[in-house]
Amino acid sequence: MSKKNFWIGYALGIALAISIGGYLFYKASTLPQILISELKMEDLQGNLVDGEIFSETPTVVNFWGTWCAPCIKEFPEFEKLRLKYKGKVRFIMVSDESSETIKRFVDKNHFGFEFLRSRQKFNVLGLKSRPATYFYNSKGLLISKKIGSILPEELENSIEKMLN
Repeated sequence: MSKKNFWIGYALGIALAISIGGYLFYKASTLPQILISELKMEDLQGNLVDGEIFSETPTVVNFWGTWCAPCIKEFPEFEKLRLKYKGKVRFIMVSDESSETIKRFVDKNHFGFEFLRSRQKFNVLGLKSRPATYFYNSKGLLISKKIGSILPEELENSIEKMLN
């Protein structure tokens, strides 16, 4: 094999690896379109919660897990903005863990969010990582979404955009 053919093959192999890696990263980092009305949720007592009720008020839905350090780290900022926008915006924290696991977290941490349990595993919804935050207007339409931790100013800007 000539040096020229070796380097051509090497370059093609690198290009292919980068392309596949980029595609896999893109697939893992994109968030699915989730309609709030289609979410199957329940409160921590096991009562079914119809996603349609969130169509009345602009709503921030955060998909999180009790084991997710970045999720919990951003909760104080969510709480601060929940208090600032009280009566104007709902903050729903949704986990796909058991109600008992979520209750233990809620009992230890005193946040004023609505904590709900998803009856669908997040991977069924297309969510591959946490946290993921979705912003819905008062008609229940998805305005924006963010994968991963959200910066405080980014969170507030998204809320303001949702309200306008």
